[in-house]
Amino acid sequence: MRLSDIMRLKNLKFGYPKKEVLKDINLTISNNELVCLLGVNGAGKSTLLKSILGILKIQSGEIWIDAEGADENSLKRIHAPRKHTDEEDDFLPNLTTAYGMILVLWGLIVTTVSESQSISSFAPAFLGLPLLVSGEMSKSPEANRKLWMHVAATFGVLGALGGTRFFMVMGDGLNYASSSMLMMFVTGSAYTVVCVRSFIAARKASEGVAVE
Repeated sequence: MRLSDIMRLKNLKFGYPKKEVLKDINLTISNNELVCLLGVNGAGKSTLLKSILGILKIQSGEIWIDAEGADENSLKRIHAPRKHTDEEDDFLPNLTTAYGMILVLWGLIVTTVSESQSISSFAPAFLGLPLLVSGEMSKSPEANRKLWMHVAATFGVLGALGGTRFFMVMGDGLNYASSSMLMMFVTGSAYTVVCVRSFIAARKASEGVAVE
């Protein structure tokens, strides 16, 4: 890189959910160099300029700007998206699988211990099964992880709502049925909160926004 370079784009990539606009854009602009950006309508000219200005957050690549106009050391990277690790990407699917398994086991154990013949005693297991399936399906390379995680989050909400029945029967004391309702309310609510926070973090990461 020359000392006279005032801007450099390296492997710039940006796209919308169903459309890739910029891919592997590389550009170097030197001091006193005049650059003209040409392209057909919809080619990505405005998107590129907005990415450079920081209005749009790039998905990958680097943008370096010489803010001082002095030397190579003043060339600063102003945009670089945060990269997720494999552990972060797999956290929610793994949590979903584990949560689903716990619910299934809980339902089977409670039903066996209480010797209940009511189908309602299997409620945690019925809820845990789709969670278990969703968690495992989202781990497949060809799977639509976002879809499966939203399905799982929906069942998490249903579990929390179903568990609110505990507050209607709590006056009768704590028994196998009411303890299952309480467990579903507490764990379903906590799981839903984790899902929502994960969805927000994933969206910010895809837009290149720093996640705290």
